[in-house]
Amino acid sequence: MDEFLIWAETAPGRHELIDGVPVAMASNSQNHSVLQVNIAYLIKLVLGRGPCRTLIGAGIRRGDRSDQWYEADVAVSSTPQPGASKWQEAPVVVVEILSSSTAEQDRGTKVPDYQAIDSVQDILLVSSEKRRVSHWTRQQDGWFVRDIIGAGAFTLQGVPVTMSMDAIYEQTDL
Repeated sequence: MDEFLIWAETAPGRHELIDGVPVAMASNSQNHSVLQVNIAYLIKLVLGRGPCRTLIGAGIRRGDRSDQWYEADVAVSSTPQPGASKWQEAPVVVVEILSSSTAEQDRGTKVPDYQAIDSVQDILLVSSEKRRVSHWTRQQDGWFVRDIIGAGAFTLQGVPVTMSMDAIYEQTDL
């Protein structure tokens, strides 16, 4: 993974490491970028200046694997770490914004990998093409997923933040 991170610093574009193979990331749509900012803003607004950090484009890795490194759209951690760190230590919330080209990879590969990180309490899969959020929460006996479609609100478990669909999708054409 260290080799990948060194290479990725100078490689054109953004990349993730999936099963040991660097994979180029597509450019974000307008909706994707707005959703990313909206979600990070909603979390930061509630958390304020406390110890938790909300990052856009956060590096995420599993401690037990050296062949995976993802760039989550948004991540939250309350574990202090140096600003030069290449990944988010002990994330409690991880957000991926889905498009038709990334949805299968995000659902099929990233969600199970994020679930394997002990600190993760919430995983959000946010559609950039329709008003739909899949909210995964860690429970004592496994993971629970709730799909919020159209309108409504939900509360994160890892940090005390409630988000409405209207606030998430504000300034998008959805």
